Amino acid sequence: MDSVQVYRLFRKMNQYPNLVGLMRSIFLEVLEQRGLATRDRLYAQALEEMKRDDVPDTETNRQEYIEALIDTCVAQSLSPGDIENYINLARKKDNAQTLSILVNRDQASSEEIVKALREFCDIPKGEVYISREEAEGIRVALISRFISNQLPFISLAKNYVTIRDTDGILQNTLFSRRRPGKLGGKAAGMILAHKILLPTLEKKDPELEKMIRVPDTWYLNSGVFSEFLDRNNLYLFHTFKYKDRESIEKGFLRVEGQFKFATFAPEVVEDFRRILVEIGQHPIIIRSSSMLEDSFGLAFSGKYLSVFLTNQGSLETRLSNFVIGLKKVFASTFGPDPILYRRDHGLLDYDERMAMIVQKVVGRRFGDYFFPFASGVMFSRNLYTWNPKIQKEAGLVRLVYGLGTRAVDRVGSDYPRMIPLSHPQLRPEVSADQIRKYSQKQVDVLNLRTGAPETIDFRTLSASVNHPDLFYAASLQEHVSPWLRSCVLKSGAARWSCSCSDAP
Repeated sequence: MDSVQVYRLFRKMNQYPNLVGLMRSIFLEVLEQRGLATRDRLYAQALEEMKRDDVPDTETNRQEYIEALIDTCVAQSLSPGDIENYINLARKKDNAQTLSILVNRDQASSEEIVKALREFCDIPKGEVYISREEAEGIRVALISRFISNQLPFISLAKNYVTIRDTDGILQNTLFSRRRPGKLGGKAAGMILAHKILLPTLEKKDPELEKMIRVPDTWYLNSGVFSEFLDRNNLYLFHTFKYKDRESIEKGFLRVEGQFKFATFAPEVVEDFRRILVEIGQHPIIIRSSSMLEDSFGLAFSGKYLSVFLTNQGSLETRLSNFVIGLKKVFASTFGPDPILYRRDHGLLDYDERMAMIVQKVVGRRFGDYFFPFASGVMFSRNLYTWNPKIQKEAGLVRLVYGLGTRAVDRVGSDYPRMIPLSHPQLRPEVSADQIRKYSQKQVDVLNLRTGAPETIDFRTLSASVNHPDLFYAASLQEHVSPWLRSCVLKSGAARWSCSCSDAP
Protein backbone atom coordinates (compact mmCIF):
# COMPACT_ATOMS: atom_id res chain seq x y z
CA MET A 1 0.00 0.00 0.00
CA ASP A 2 2.89 2.40 0.84
CA SER A 3 4.47 1.86 -2.54
CA VAL A 4 1.16 2.67 -4.30
CA GLN A 5 0.83 5.93 -2.35
CA VAL A 6 4.39 6.92 -3.20
CA TYR A 7 3.81 6.06 -6.86
CA ARG A 8 0.69 8.21 -7.00
CA LEU A 9 2.56 11.12 -5.41
CA PHE A 10 5.47 10.74 -7.80
CA ARG A 11 3.11 10.65 -10.77
CA LYS A 12 1.42 13.88 -9.65
CA MET A 13 4.73 15.60 -9.07
CA ASN A 14 6.01 14.61 -12.50
CA GLN A 15 3.17 16.45 -14.21
CA TYR A 16 5.45 19.48 -13.57
CA PRO A 17 8.95 17.98 -13.82
CA ASN A 18 10.75 21.34 -13.65
CA LEU A 19 9.13 22.01 -10.26
CA VAL A 20 9.89 18.70 -8.52
CA GLY A 21 12.77 20.22 -6.55
CA LEU A 22 10.63 23.15 -5.40
CA MET A 23 7.83 20.75 -4.42
CA ARG A 24 10.15 18.69 -2.23
CA SER A 25 11.47 21.86 -0.59
CA ILE A 26 7.89 22.86 0.25
CA PHE A 27 7.04 19.32 1.45
CA LEU A 28 10.06 19.33 3.76
CA GLU A 29 9.02 22.65 5.30
CA VAL A 30 5.52 21.27 5.91
CA LEU A 31 6.86 18.07 7.48
CA GLU A 32 9.06 20.10 9.82
CA GLN A 33 6.21 22.46 10.74
CA ARG A 34 4.01 19.49 11.61
CA GLY A 35 6.75 17.74 13.59
CA LEU A 36 6.76 14.75 11.23
CA ALA A 37 10.38 14.98 10.14
CA THR A 38 13.51 17.11 10.39
CA ARG A 39 16.40 17.58 8.02
CA ASP A 40 18.82 16.00 10.52
CA ARG A 41 16.63 12.94 11.04
CA LEU A 42 16.16 12.47 7.32
CA TYR A 43 19.91 12.78 6.75
CA ALA A 44 20.68 10.24 9.46
CA GLN A 45 18.00 7.84 8.18
CA ALA A 46 19.35 8.16 4.63
CA LEU A 47 22.84 7.15 5.84
CA GLU A 48 21.40 4.11 7.63
CA GLU A 49 19.44 3.04 4.54
CA MET A 50 22.48 3.46 2.31
CA LYS A 51 24.63 1.42 4.67
CA ARG A 52 22.02 -1.36 4.81
CA ASP A 53 21.73 -1.39 1.02
CA ASP A 54 25.53 -1.28 0.68
CA VAL A 55 25.37 1.92 -1.37
CA PRO A 56 28.46 4.17 -1.43
CA ASP A 57 28.17 7.35 0.63
CA THR A 58 28.30 9.98 -2.10
CA GLU A 59 26.52 13.31 -2.30
CA THR A 60 24.39 12.12 -5.22
CA ASN A 61 23.35 8.93 -3.44
CA ARG A 62 22.58 10.76 -0.20
CA GLN A 63 20.36 13.23 -2.10
CA GLU A 64 18.45 10.41 -3.83
CA TYR A 65 17.78 8.64 -0.54
CA ILE A 66 16.71 11.84 1.23
CA GLU A 67 14.28 12.66 -1.62
CA ALA A 68 12.86 9.13 -1.49
CA LEU A 69 12.35 9.42 2.27
CA ILE A 70 10.62 12.82 1.86
CA ASP A 71 8.28 11.37 -0.78
CA THR A 72 7.47 8.37 1.39
CA CYS A 73 6.78 10.51 4.46
CA VAL A 74 4.58 12.87 2.46
CA ALA A 75 2.62 10.03 0.84
CA GLN A 76 2.00 8.41 4.23
CA SER A 77 1.37 11.55 6.31
CA LEU A 78 -0.47 14.09 4.16
CA SER A 79 -3.97 13.80 2.75
CA PRO A 80 -4.53 13.86 -1.04
CA GLY A 81 -6.05 17.34 -0.63
CA ASP A 82 -2.98 18.63 1.21
CA ILE A 83 -0.67 17.14 -1.40
CA GLU A 84 -2.67 18.83 -4.19
CA ASN A 85 -2.52 22.17 -2.36
CA TYR A 86 1.25 22.04 -1.88
CA ILE A 87 1.91 20.96 -5.46
CA ASN A 88 -0.19 23.93 -6.57
CA LEU A 89 1.73 26.15 -4.17
CA ALA A 90 4.93 25.23 -6.00
CA ARG A 91 3.23 26.14 -9.28
CA LYS A 92 2.06 29.45 -7.79
CA LYS A 93 5.54 30.31 -6.53
CA ASP A 94 7.06 29.58 -9.93
CA ASN A 95 4.41 31.53 -11.83
CA ALA A 96 4.55 34.37 -9.31
CA GLN A 97 8.28 34.74 -9.91
CA THR A 98 7.74 34.92 -13.67
CA LEU A 99 4.88 37.39 -13.23
CA SER A 100 6.91 39.55 -10.86
CA ILE A 101 9.82 39.76 -13.30
CA LEU A 102 7.55 40.69 -16.20
CA VAL A 103 5.38 43.26 -14.43
CA ASN A 104 8.48 45.05 -13.11
CA ARG A 105 10.21 45.11 -16.50
CA ASP A 106 9.55 48.27 -18.48
CA GLN A 107 10.02 46.54 -21.82
CA ALA A 108 7.40 43.86 -21.15
CA SER A 109 4.22 44.30 -23.16
CA SER A 110 0.73 44.32 -21.66
CA GLU A 111 -0.04 41.11 -23.56
CA GLU A 112 2.94 39.31 -21.99
CA ILE A 113 1.97 40.39 -18.48
CA VAL A 114 -1.72 39.57 -18.92
CA LYS A 115 -0.79 36.11 -20.25
CA ALA A 116 1.46 35.43 -17.24
CA LEU A 117 -1.23 36.74 -14.90
CA ARG A 118 -3.82 34.44 -16.50
CA GLU A 119 -1.50 31.45 -16.11
CA PHE A 120 -1.04 32.27 -12.41
CA CYS A 121 -4.79 32.63 -11.85
CA ASP A 122 -5.55 29.41 -13.76
CA ILE A 123 -3.92 27.52 -10.89
CA PRO A 124 -6.66 26.49 -8.41
CA LYS A 125 -6.83 28.93 -5.52
CA GLY A 126 -6.74 26.17 -2.91
CA GLU A 127 -6.07 26.72 0.76
CA VAL A 128 -2.36 27.61 0.76
CA TYR A 129 -0.93 30.75 -0.77
CA ILE A 130 2.32 32.43 -1.70
CA SER A 131 3.78 34.57 1.06
CA ARG A 132 2.20 37.90 1.96
CA GLU A 133 5.35 39.71 0.86
CA GLU A 134 5.39 38.05 -2.57
CA ALA A 135 1.70 38.75 -3.10
CA GLU A 136 1.94 42.37 -1.96
CA GLY A 137 4.88 43.07 -4.25
CA ILE A 138 3.02 41.70 -7.26
CA ARG A 139 -0.20 43.53 -6.32
CA VAL A 140 1.63 46.86 -6.11
CA ALA A 141 3.35 46.28 -9.46
CA LEU A 142 0.08 45.30 -11.19
CA ILE A 143 -1.87 48.23 -9.73
CA SER A 144 0.79 50.78 -10.70
CA ARG A 145 1.20 49.25 -14.16
CA PHE A 146 -2.47 48.94 -15.15
CA ILE A 147 -4.71 50.92 -12.78
CA SER A 148 -3.03 53.95 -11.18
CA ASN A 149 0.49 55.07 -10.28
CA GLN A 150 -0.65 57.55 -7.61
CA LEU A 151 1.10 56.54 -4.40
CA PRO A 152 -1.78 57.42 -2.02
CA PHE A 153 -4.06 55.18 -4.10
CA ILE A 154 -1.55 52.33 -4.32
CA SER A 155 -0.84 52.35 -0.58
CA LEU A 156 -4.56 51.80 0.07
CA ALA A 157 -5.47 49.61 -2.91
CA LYS A 158 -2.73 47.03 -2.27
CA ASN A 159 -4.61 45.99 0.87
CA TYR A 160 -7.84 45.25 -1.02
CA VAL A 161 -7.22 44.61 -4.73
CA THR A 162 -5.77 41.11 -5.07
CA ILE A 163 -3.83 39.50 -7.91
CA ARG A 164 -6.94 37.57 -8.93
CA ASP A 165 -9.04 40.74 -8.74
CA THR A 166 -6.67 42.41 -11.19
CA ASP A 167 -6.92 39.42 -13.53
CA GLY A 168 -10.71 39.72 -13.55
CA ILE A 169 -10.49 43.45 -14.29
CA LEU A 170 -8.00 42.98 -17.12
CA GLN A 171 -10.13 40.29 -18.74
CA ASN A 172 -12.65 43.08 -19.38
CA THR A 173 -10.05 45.66 -20.45
CA LEU A 174 -9.25 46.78 -23.98
CA PHE A 175 -5.55 47.58 -24.42
CA SER A 176 -3.82 49.52 -27.16
CA ARG A 177 -1.47 47.35 -29.19
CA ARG A 178 0.92 50.29 -29.59
CA ARG A 179 0.78 52.44 -26.47
CA PRO A 180 0.84 51.66 -22.74
CA GLY A 181 -1.91 53.00 -20.53
CA LYS A 182 -3.90 52.81 -17.31
CA LEU A 183 -7.58 52.63 -16.34
CA GLY A 184 -7.82 56.18 -15.02
CA GLY A 185 -9.01 57.77 -11.80
CA LYS A 186 -12.73 57.07 -12.01
CA ALA A 187 -12.22 53.39 -12.80
CA ALA A 188 -9.61 53.10 -10.05
CA GLY A 189 -11.93 54.66 -7.48
CA MET A 190 -14.83 52.45 -8.48
CA ILE A 191 -12.71 49.29 -8.30
CA LEU A 192 -11.27 50.19 -4.89
CA ALA A 193 -14.66 51.17 -3.43
CA HIS A 194 -16.10 47.83 -4.51
CA LYS A 195 -13.24 45.86 -2.94
CA ILE A 196 -13.41 47.85 0.31
CA LEU A 197 -17.14 47.11 0.59
CA LEU A 198 -16.78 43.47 -0.45
CA PRO A 199 -13.15 42.56 0.33
CA THR A 200 -11.53 39.37 -0.92
CA LEU A 201 -8.91 39.29 1.82
CA GLU A 202 -11.28 39.80 4.74
CA LYS A 203 -14.51 38.28 5.96
CA LYS A 204 -17.48 39.57 3.96
CA ASP A 205 -20.77 40.81 5.32
CA PRO A 206 -23.42 38.53 3.71
CA GLU A 207 -26.23 41.03 4.30
CA LEU A 208 -24.26 43.87 2.74
CA GLU A 209 -23.10 41.67 -0.13
CA LYS A 210 -26.72 40.96 -1.12
CA MET A 211 -27.37 44.69 -1.54
CA ILE A 212 -24.28 45.67 -3.54
CA ARG A 213 -24.08 45.10 -7.27
CA VAL A 214 -21.62 46.55 -9.76
CA PRO A 215 -22.99 46.96 -13.29
CA ASP A 216 -21.31 44.88 -15.98
CA THR A 217 -18.27 46.96 -16.87
CA TRP A 218 -15.66 47.11 -19.63
CA TYR A 219 -12.57 49.32 -19.57
CA LEU A 220 -10.62 51.08 -22.36
CA ASN A 221 -7.23 52.01 -20.98
CA SER A 222 -5.61 55.35 -21.74
CA GLY A 223 -3.35 53.78 -24.37
CA VAL A 224 -6.39 53.59 -26.68
CA PHE A 225 -6.71 57.39 -26.41
CA SER A 226 -2.98 57.91 -27.01
CA GLU A 227 -3.04 55.67 -30.06
CA PHE A 228 -6.10 57.52 -31.40
CA LEU A 229 -4.29 60.87 -31.10
CA ASP A 230 -1.20 59.50 -32.80
CA ARG A 231 -3.12 57.92 -35.66
CA ASN A 232 -5.01 61.13 -36.44
CA ASN A 233 -2.19 63.63 -35.78
CA LEU A 234 -4.14 65.17 -32.92
CA TYR A 235 -1.30 65.15 -30.40
CA LEU A 236 -0.64 68.86 -30.97
CA PHE A 237 -3.85 69.54 -29.08
CA HIS A 238 -1.85 68.93 -25.89
CA THR A 239 -0.64 72.54 -26.24
CA PHE A 240 -4.23 73.75 -26.56
CA LYS A 241 -4.44 74.03 -22.76
CA TYR A 242 -1.89 76.88 -22.68
CA LYS A 243 -4.16 79.27 -24.60
CA ASP A 244 -6.14 81.97 -22.86
CA ARG A 245 -9.67 81.27 -21.63
CA GLU A 246 -11.45 82.92 -24.55
CA SER A 247 -9.35 81.08 -27.14
CA ILE A 248 -9.98 77.74 -25.42
CA GLU A 249 -13.73 78.30 -25.41
CA LYS A 250 -13.84 79.37 -29.06
CA GLY A 251 -11.34 76.76 -30.26
CA PHE A 252 -13.14 73.82 -28.67
CA LEU A 253 -15.62 73.73 -31.58
CA ARG A 254 -12.69 73.06 -33.90
CA VAL A 255 -11.44 70.33 -31.56
CA GLU A 256 -14.84 68.62 -31.61
CA GLY A 257 -14.94 68.84 -35.41
CA GLN A 258 -11.55 67.21 -35.86
CA PHE A 259 -12.36 64.44 -33.42
CA LYS A 260 -15.66 63.81 -35.21
CA PHE A 261 -13.89 62.90 -38.47
CA ALA A 262 -10.94 61.07 -36.89
CA THR A 263 -10.76 57.27 -37.18
CA PHE A 264 -9.74 54.25 -35.14
CA ALA A 265 -7.50 51.49 -36.48
CA PRO A 266 -9.46 48.57 -37.98
CA GLU A 267 -8.29 46.14 -35.27
CA VAL A 268 -9.48 48.57 -32.57
CA VAL A 269 -12.90 48.79 -34.22
CA GLU A 270 -13.00 44.98 -34.11
CA ASP A 271 -12.31 45.18 -30.38
CA PHE A 272 -15.26 47.54 -30.01
CA ARG A 273 -17.44 45.14 -31.98
CA ARG A 274 -16.47 42.30 -29.66
CA ILE A 275 -17.43 44.36 -26.61
CA LEU A 276 -20.84 45.18 -28.09
CA VAL A 277 -21.46 41.53 -28.90
CA GLU A 278 -20.79 40.69 -25.25
CA ILE A 279 -23.08 43.48 -24.03
CA GLY A 280 -25.96 42.73 -26.40
CA GLN A 281 -28.83 45.16 -26.97
CA HIS A 282 -28.81 46.76 -23.55
CA PRO A 283 -28.48 50.53 -22.88
CA ILE A 284 -24.93 51.57 -21.99
CA ILE A 285 -23.09 54.62 -20.76
CA ILE A 286 -19.61 55.64 -21.91
CA ARG A 287 -17.94 57.35 -18.97
CA SER A 288 -14.71 59.31 -18.84
CA SER A 289 -11.92 58.05 -16.60
CA SER A 290 -9.04 60.49 -16.91
CA MET A 291 -5.81 60.04 -14.98
CA LEU A 292 -6.67 62.92 -12.65
CA GLU A 293 -10.37 62.24 -12.31
CA ASP A 294 -11.67 61.27 -8.85
CA SER A 295 -8.13 61.25 -7.48
CA PHE A 296 -7.26 62.27 -3.91
CA GLY A 297 -8.45 65.85 -3.37
CA LEU A 298 -9.67 66.27 -6.96
CA ALA A 299 -13.21 65.51 -8.09
CA PHE A 300 -13.46 66.77 -11.67
CA SER A 301 -17.18 66.16 -11.15
CA GLY A 302 -19.07 66.91 -14.36
CA LYS A 303 -15.98 68.30 -16.12
CA TYR A 304 -15.78 65.55 -18.72
CA LEU A 305 -18.56 64.20 -20.88
CA SER A 306 -20.48 60.98 -20.31
CA VAL A 307 -22.61 59.62 -23.14
CA PHE A 308 -25.72 57.45 -22.82
CA LEU A 309 -26.44 55.09 -25.71
CA THR A 310 -29.69 53.15 -26.05
CA ASN A 311 -27.63 50.53 -27.93
CA GLN A 312 -30.54 49.19 -29.97
CA GLY A 313 -30.71 47.87 -33.52
CA SER A 314 -28.22 45.98 -35.67
CA LEU A 315 -24.65 45.42 -34.52
CA GLU A 316 -23.31 47.79 -37.18
CA THR A 317 -25.72 50.54 -36.10
CA ARG A 318 -24.76 50.07 -32.48
CA LEU A 319 -21.05 50.06 -33.40
CA SER A 320 -21.39 53.31 -35.37
CA ASN A 321 -23.14 55.04 -32.45
CA PHE A 322 -20.57 53.62 -30.02
CA VAL A 323 -17.64 55.08 -32.00
CA ILE A 324 -19.38 58.46 -32.21
CA GLY A 325 -19.95 58.43 -28.46
CA LEU A 326 -16.34 57.49 -27.72
CA LYS A 327 -15.01 60.35 -29.81
CA LYS A 328 -17.29 62.82 -28.02
CA VAL A 329 -15.93 61.75 -24.64
CA PHE A 330 -12.35 61.80 -25.96
CA ALA A 331 -12.84 65.34 -27.27
CA SER A 332 -14.11 66.51 -23.87
CA THR A 333 -10.54 66.09 -22.57
CA PHE A 334 -9.79 69.40 -24.30
CA GLY A 335 -13.00 71.12 -23.18
CA PRO A 336 -12.90 74.47 -21.38
CA ASP A 337 -14.23 73.13 -18.06
CA PRO A 338 -11.54 70.50 -17.33
CA ILE A 339 -8.70 72.67 -18.65
CA LEU A 340 -9.71 75.66 -16.54
CA TYR A 341 -10.27 73.40 -13.53
CA ARG A 342 -6.75 72.04 -13.96
CA ARG A 343 -5.39 75.58 -14.32
CA ASP A 344 -7.09 76.61 -11.07
CA HIS A 345 -5.53 73.63 -9.25
CA GLY A 346 -2.01 73.95 -10.64
CA LEU A 347 -2.33 70.85 -12.84
CA LEU A 348 -2.05 72.41 -16.28
CA ASP A 349 1.35 70.89 -17.05
CA TYR A 350 0.16 67.36 -16.30
CA ASP A 351 0.02 65.23 -19.48
CA GLU A 352 -3.59 64.20 -19.11
CA ARG A 353 -4.65 60.94 -20.72
CA MET A 354 -8.22 59.75 -21.01
CA ALA A 355 -9.38 56.22 -20.31
CA MET A 356 -12.97 55.02 -20.63
CA ILE A 357 -15.50 52.99 -18.70
CA VAL A 358 -18.32 51.31 -20.60
CA GLN A 359 -21.15 50.12 -18.34
CA LYS A 360 -24.56 48.64 -18.74
CA VAL A 361 -27.12 51.16 -17.54
CA VAL A 362 -29.01 49.95 -14.48
CA GLY A 363 -32.75 50.06 -14.98
CA ARG A 364 -35.84 48.46 -16.49
CA ARG A 365 -37.78 48.89 -19.68
CA PHE A 366 -41.29 50.35 -19.56
CA GLY A 367 -42.67 50.60 -23.10
CA ASP A 368 -40.39 52.97 -25.00
CA TYR A 369 -38.64 54.14 -21.84
CA PHE A 370 -35.70 52.70 -19.93
CA PHE A 371 -34.71 54.04 -16.51
CA PRO A 372 -33.83 52.98 -12.97
CA PHE A 373 -36.30 53.51 -10.17
CA ALA A 374 -33.88 55.74 -8.30
CA SER A 375 -30.31 56.91 -8.66
CA GLY A 376 -28.06 59.44 -7.08
CA VAL A 377 -24.65 60.69 -6.17
CA MET A 378 -23.01 60.30 -2.78
CA PHE A 379 -20.56 62.71 -1.14
CA SER A 380 -18.21 61.61 1.63
CA ARG A 381 -18.57 65.01 3.30
CA ASN A 382 -21.82 66.91 3.76
CA LEU A 383 -21.36 70.64 3.36
CA TYR A 384 -25.10 71.27 3.29
CA THR A 385 -25.80 71.18 7.03
CA TRP A 386 -29.15 72.90 7.50
CA ASN A 387 -29.60 71.44 10.99
CA PRO A 388 -27.05 71.33 13.86
CA LYS A 389 -27.77 67.60 14.31
CA ILE A 390 -26.24 66.79 10.94
CA GLN A 391 -22.70 65.38 11.00
CA LYS A 392 -20.63 66.66 8.09
CA GLU A 393 -18.27 63.70 8.06
CA ALA A 394 -21.15 61.22 7.60
CA GLY A 395 -21.76 62.37 4.04
CA LEU A 396 -24.69 63.31 1.82
CA VAL A 397 -26.78 61.64 -0.90
CA ARG A 398 -28.56 63.48 -3.72
CA LEU A 399 -31.30 61.10 -4.84
CA VAL A 400 -33.61 61.32 -7.86
CA TYR A 401 -36.24 59.26 -9.62
CA GLY A 402 -34.96 57.99 -12.99
CA LEU A 403 -31.47 58.46 -14.41
CA GLY A 404 -28.93 60.02 -12.07
CA THR A 405 -28.07 62.88 -14.42
CA ARG A 406 -30.35 65.19 -12.46
CA ALA A 407 -28.61 64.27 -9.21
CA VAL A 408 -25.13 65.33 -10.28
CA ASP A 409 -25.93 69.04 -10.73
CA ARG A 410 -28.86 71.35 -10.09
CA VAL A 411 -31.12 71.40 -13.14
CA GLY A 412 -33.22 74.52 -13.57
CA SER A 413 -35.88 74.76 -10.88
CA ASP A 414 -35.90 71.03 -10.21
CA TYR A 415 -34.70 69.50 -6.96
CA PRO A 416 -33.19 66.17 -5.90
CA ARG A 417 -33.96 64.61 -2.53
CA MET A 418 -31.18 65.60 -0.12
CA ILE A 419 -30.35 62.87 2.41
CA PRO A 420 -27.83 63.53 5.21
CA LEU A 421 -26.47 60.09 6.07
CA SER A 422 -26.12 60.91 9.75
CA HIS A 423 -29.89 61.57 9.90
CA PRO A 424 -31.52 60.04 6.78
CA GLN A 425 -35.08 61.11 7.66
CA LEU A 426 -34.14 64.71 8.37
CA ARG A 427 -34.97 66.99 5.46
CA PRO A 428 -34.48 70.72 4.84
CA GLU A 429 -38.17 71.44 4.21
CA VAL A 430 -40.23 72.25 7.28
CA SER A 431 -43.75 71.99 5.87
CA ALA A 432 -45.75 69.84 3.51
CA ASP A 433 -46.07 72.78 1.08
CA GLN A 434 -42.29 73.20 1.01
CA ILE A 435 -41.85 69.48 0.40
CA ARG A 436 -44.19 69.80 -2.57
CA LYS A 437 -42.42 72.91 -3.88
CA TYR A 438 -38.88 71.56 -3.55
CA SER A 439 -39.60 68.18 -5.08
CA GLN A 440 -38.52 66.64 -8.37
CA LYS A 441 -40.80 67.56 -11.30
CA GLN A 442 -38.87 66.21 -14.30
CA VAL A 443 -37.38 62.75 -14.90
CA ASP A 444 -34.48 61.80 -17.16
CA VAL A 445 -35.01 58.57 -19.10
CA LEU A 446 -33.68 56.79 -22.19
CA ASN A 447 -36.16 56.73 -25.05
CA LEU A 448 -35.52 53.43 -26.82
CA ARG A 449 -37.72 54.41 -29.76
CA THR A 450 -35.88 57.65 -30.59
CA GLY A 451 -32.52 56.32 -29.43
CA ALA A 452 -31.76 59.33 -27.23
CA PRO A 453 -31.95 60.49 -23.61
CA GLU A 454 -35.09 62.45 -22.83
CA THR A 455 -36.44 64.60 -20.03
CA ILE A 456 -40.10 63.98 -19.34
CA ASP A 457 -42.56 65.52 -16.88
CA PHE A 458 -43.11 63.22 -13.92
CA ARG A 459 -46.89 63.29 -14.24
CA THR A 460 -46.72 62.44 -17.93
CA LEU A 461 -44.34 59.58 -17.25
CA SER A 462 -46.32 58.17 -14.35
CA ALA A 463 -49.51 58.28 -16.46
CA SER A 464 -47.89 56.26 -19.26
CA VAL A 465 -45.77 53.91 -17.14
CA ASN A 466 -47.26 51.53 -14.61
CA HIS A 467 -44.26 51.37 -12.31
CA PRO A 468 -44.93 48.84 -9.52
CA ASP A 469 -42.78 50.69 -6.97
CA LEU A 470 -44.01 54.21 -7.59
CA PHE A 471 -45.55 54.52 -4.14
CA TYR A 472 -42.02 54.48 -2.68
CA ALA A 473 -41.15 57.67 -4.57
CA ALA A 474 -44.26 59.86 -4.60
CA SER A 475 -46.76 61.24 -2.10
CA LEU A 476 -50.00 62.82 -3.30
CA GLN A 477 -50.85 66.14 -1.69
CA GLU A 478 -54.39 64.97 -0.90
CA HIS A 479 -52.95 62.13 1.18
CA VAL A 480 -51.13 64.48 3.54
CA SER A 481 -53.40 64.65 6.58
CA PRO A 482 -53.51 67.61 9.00
CA TRP A 483 -51.84 65.37 11.57
CA LEU A 484 -48.95 64.68 9.22
CA ARG A 485 -48.70 68.37 8.37
CA SER A 486 -48.39 69.08 12.08
CA CYS A 487 -45.80 66.33 12.45
CA VAL A 488 -43.73 67.79 9.63
CA LEU A 489 -43.93 71.30 11.05
CA LYS A 490 -42.92 70.23 14.52
CA SER A 491 -40.15 67.76 13.75
CA GLY A 492 -38.85 68.75 10.36
CA ALA A 493 -39.00 65.09 9.39
CA ALA A 494 -41.24 63.21 7.01
CA ARG A 495 -42.25 59.64 6.35
CA TRP A 496 -41.62 59.77 2.60
CA SER A 497 -38.37 58.75 0.98
CA CYS A 498 -38.94 61.21 -1.86
CA SER A 499 -41.64 63.56 -3.06
CA CYS A 500 -41.53 63.61 -6.83
CA SER A 501 -44.72 65.33 -7.87
CA ASP A 502 -46.82 68.36 -7.22
CA ALA A 503 -49.91 66.62 -8.60
CA PRO A 504 -53.15 67.54 -6.79
